[in-house]
Amino acid sequence: VHKLQLLMVDLGIQKLQGMLNQFLSREEHELFRYDAEKAARINFYPYDTPDVRYFKHALNVVLPGARREALVGLAFKTAFVSEEAAHRSLYCSAQDLRAMRAAGHEIGSHTHTHALLSSLSEREQRHELVHSKRVLDAFVGDPVASLSYPKGMEGGFTEETMRLAGEAGYRYAVTAVRGVNEGPVSPLHINRLDTNDIASVL
Repeated sequence: VHKLQLLMVDLGIQKLQGMLNQFLSREEHELFRYDAEKAARINFYPYDTPDVRYFKHALNVVLPGARREALVGLAFKTAFVSEEAAHRSLYCSAQDLRAMRAAGHEIGSHTHTHALLSSLSEREQRHELVHSKRVLDAFVGDPVASLSYPKGMEGGFTEETMRLAGEAGYRYAVTAVRGVNEGPVSPLHINRLDTNDIASVL
């Protein structure tokens, strides 16, 4: 997923789409053909324009995971000479994370591969949640307590996901559901406001 993020930032969506098109089969081209009616029904990526939302949904949700990884890998090799250098520019080291933690920042999990958790089996979800936490715990030197669900709108995670998150040792988890938290709420289902929402209120 970080390869994809780096490609989107470095190339821009339009150029990335053009690059991926050369690797798509005829059937896959149909998956990515923009449909305004379908785009209007996608509740993930609420701050993107409809065409970008449709592209991201087709790539991250509709396209099978193994094929997505292969396509992104091909695009990454085309765009960047050195994968190792790209990773060094993108990732924090364990030392970076410990320094951030020591400075008062919270380090939390976003799962291992940023998969849509609601589409995974119980075993697969557990791996995403547990493996990420184990890696971060080791890097930081202390247990991480927080989780942010990938694509965390309603439908991106389930009651089972929340149960598994608690069993994995997370004390609280934030969603991407826009809103305040009133009354008793589950610490594993915390709504929040985007900075865009806050700016519109002020």
